[in-house]
Amino acid sequence: MTDPSTQQLSPMSGSEPATAGIPDDALCIVPLRNMVLFPGVMQSVTIGRADSVAAIEVAVRAGRRIGLLLQKDPAQEHPSGTDLYDVGTAASVLRFVTMPDGGRHLVCSGESRFRATEFLAGFPYLVARIAIPPTVAGNELEIEARFRYLKSRALEGLALLPQVRPEVAATIEDMTSAESLGDLVAGFLDCEPAEKQALLATLDLTERLDKLIVLLGRRIEVLKITRDIERQT
Repeated sequence: MTDPSTQQLSPMSGSEPATAGIPDDALCIVPLRNMVLFPGVMQSVTIGRADSVAAIEVAVRAGRRIGLLLQKDPAQEHPSGTDLYDVGTAASVLRFVTMPDGGRHLVCSGESRFRATEFLAGFPYLVARIAIPPTVAGNELEIEARFRYLKSRALEGLALLPQVRPEVAATIEDMTSAESLGDLVAGFLDCEPAEKQALLATLDLTERLDKLIVLLGRRIEVLKITRDIERQT
């Protein structure tokens, strides 16, 4: 029996390139119902829609990244470009396999934010031209202060979680970039997809860190209350 984790897509045969007709400044788009991927974060996704499967296969065979965009309405079965948020994450595909039950499993690594500027017609899946929006860095001292505070709060939150691998805390301790730390914490934070989307779309780093600190603080308070209830019972 073949181990699903070892299956790989083979290059397409013939002379026709896998991404024929797709401009260099465009990505194959995969809509997500309830998940937001952040740059620097690796995540697994179950893929069911045929057009999403086709988009990923084309990108993988051509060695290109995919674009992940959150749906505005998760119940929308066949979303168009207008049904998606315009800021998403370009990601490299680390693994894309068919499981024994027929489901498709995608493991991807977020690389950079992008903004979908134009959805292109003529493809059996979503394709969009993109632009890479610049991060607004802000005052260096203010960023440093927020970076240090966010790191301490993230470590505090980890200490409240059961069965956290020690290397997670070590990774946070070793981080030196405020933007990278913010994206890592946002990626693992337990909050609503719309709240994560708002973080992803906030290009001003100072504002993004402030929003993240508030969300993280709320989550820590919930964890503390949960811990106290467990102790009492």
